[in-house]
Amino acid sequence: MATSSFSRLRGLAPALRAGILIAACAAAALVVLSLPELPEWPGPRGLADRRTFLGIPNAFDVLSNLPFALAGILGLARARALERELRPAGLVLFASLLAVAFGSSFFHLDPSQSRLLVDRLPITVAFLSLFALVLGDRISPGLARTALAPLLAFGLGTALLWYLGGETPGRGDLRPYALVQAVPMVALPLLLVFYPGRLDERRLFVAFALYGTAKGCEALDHQLFALLGVASGHTLKHLAAGAACFFLAPERRARPPFVRQSQDPRCPT
Repeated sequence: MATSSFSRLRGLAPALRAGILIAACAAAALVVLSLPELPEWPGPRGLADRRTFLGIPNAFDVLSNLPFALAGILGLARARALERELRPAGLVLFASLLAVAFGSSFFHLDPSQSRLLVDRLPITVAFLSLFALVLGDRISPGLARTALAPLLAFGLGTALLWYLGGETPGRGDLRPYALVQAVPMVALPLLLVFYPGRLDERRLFVAFALYGTAKGCEALDHQLFALLGVASGHTLKHLAAGAACFFLAPERRARPPFVRQSQDPRCPT
């Protein structure tokens, strides 16, 4: 089982685990901020699949957002399985997935810089509410509540800084916004490995793997469309990322409780 395979790492000194986590997050932030100014997505070539279907322009990039909405509905329906302190972060997360479906569809109907902010804001909320949820599950339940608002304020601030910080709206520096995904994507697996919790790490690791696949598909948008013909890399990105979101929904029944502050010095939390 994953829990037993991580027991050795969870037995490391608390200060060492915290130091590794902080150092990894700092390294991720330094890497992103040291990059030259990031090019604006989707770049000069635009999106690959521009076909109209059932009267919907860019139909497959639009309709492939449906899994986000379905995953959000599933998560909201199961949110009561979360611990009380974790529930606000969970509710924000699953509600934001519904907003992702709307925002991404709105953007892809008529891709433009002016619409891109509507796409990015709910993605920002989803990433950072997931971060708060896992922090609360792995470190302390109260941390999910206390960290949620500051994380969301930071994330929304970076999105607005990108949108308003350039000579024209939507032409600012993307690097601060990139932190919203880069730091959680480094921190979340380490939290799952180093600290026990009630959320099923197997499901979350599957979600991370699917999201990594989604980012790969996004980078190969035109190549995959030329190869497959029926779907572009961007459409496949939506489907893979949407599938990842289903694994974020809690199980129907909460896992058995565990002792967060172990009395056994060999098993610090």
